[in-house]
Formats: sequence, C-alpha cells, structure tokens
Amino acid sequence: MRGNEARNVIPRDSINQNPMEARIARIESDVANIQLNVRELRGNMSAANDAIADLRVSVATMDGKLDALSGKIDAAAAEAEARAATLDDKTAALYAKVEKLDVRADKLDAKITSLGEKLGEKLSETGKDIAKLQGMVKAILWALGLLPVGFTVAKTLHWI
Repeated sequence: MRGNEARNVIPRDSINQNPMEARIARIESDVANIQLNVRELRGNMSAANDAIADLRVSVATMDGKLDALSGKIDAAAAEAEARAATLDDKTAALYAKVEKLDVRADKLDAKITSLGEKLGEKLSETGKDIAKLQGMVKAILWALGLLPVGFTVAKTLHWI
C-alpha cells in the first residue's frame, strides 16, 4: 500500500465478525476503569481533606502553645525587669556605702561592670534565640501552608 491510499480505520478481527461490537466492548471497559479511578480519587481526596483538617488542628494547637510560650516569656521579662529594678535599688544603696570606703569602691565597681556585661551578653543571646525561633515558626507555618498544595499536585501527577 502506498502512503496516500485509504486505510481501514476499523481493524478486522478474525474471531469476532463485528468490529463495532469489539470497539463498544473496549469503550465500556475503558469507562468502567475510569469510574473505578474516579472512585479511588474521591477516596484519596477525602483522605487528603482529613489530613488537611488534622494539620489545621495541629497548627491551631501550635498557635496556642506559642501564645502560652509568649505569655511565659512576657512574664519572665517582667520578672527580669523587676529584678533589675531591685538590683538598681540595691546598687544605689551599695554606692552610698561604698563612697565611705574608697578602696572597696574600685573593686565593687569592676565587679558590677563585669556582671552588667555578662547580663548584656545573655540578653543579646536570648534576643537572637527568640528571633531564630520566630523565623523557624514562620518557615514551619509557610511549609504547612504549602503541604496541601504539594499533596494535591503529587496526587494529580500520580506520584503517590
């Protein structure tokens, strides 16, 4: 046969004399497979929706824990400020006494300066740690927000 000649579109089956019946049977089989796949997809979508709901509950729980942690941090900061105020009061009383004792004043001044630097370093480290935690929380929340999208894409592309 040459390339421009007409070809038989419906293949002839030697066993089945009616090629149209074979095509109809194949189409019916394909429709049944499609229906089965749609049922499976609905089940998988339901599971994905359940997982998303669980994630939302987990995020809400995490938000609650973060709020509680924030309250504890605020309470600790208030306590530190109160202690700092108390320390300032005691330092003023010590300075009044130290003025009388000139030799001890130099030693106490050096100690107080050292403690202040250490406190500043610790407060600086604490601030950095809090900033890191906040960054991690934002990254986790962002990733949790993208998880359903990635799951849906993976399901759509039949990766899972």
